[in-house]
Amino acid sequence: MAPANVEQFLQQLNEAWLAQDYDALTPMYDPDVVLLPPDAGEPIEGRAAVRSAYEDFHSACTVDRFAVTGVSSWSYASGPGDVTKAHMRFDIDYQLRSNAQTFCEQGLEVYTLLSEPNTGPRIVWRAQFTL
Repeated sequence: MAPANVEQFLQQLNEAWLAQDYDALTPMYDPDVVLLPPDAGEPIEGRAAVRSAYEDFHSACTVDRFAVTGVSSWSYASGPGDVTKAHMRFDIDYQLRSNAQTFCEQGLEVYTLLSEPNTGPRIVWRAQFTL
């Protein structure tokens, strides 16, 4: 994937999760996706579990501000498709609904994207780190 296409894909991803548009968000993930959460807890496996994790986050928190501060990507040919590694740095301010506690964090998401002929890109692996 060209860097501009990676940035566009990540922009669409961020717009979908921030708008809580789970129907738009879900197909951006591979059915067998694996996400490593920032708390180093158990991996989140599968598209349904990813959707559930986003729904849980939005049930528990409100996002006051989210800004992407940098995107880098590296693409590799892998036969019939293309594999792209992408790093996305971000700032986020969010508030817990339960007690109005506010968090201001910087983070890094590391993605593996798979693009095959006849399909758009999809996330097959992601790790998220608080910086």
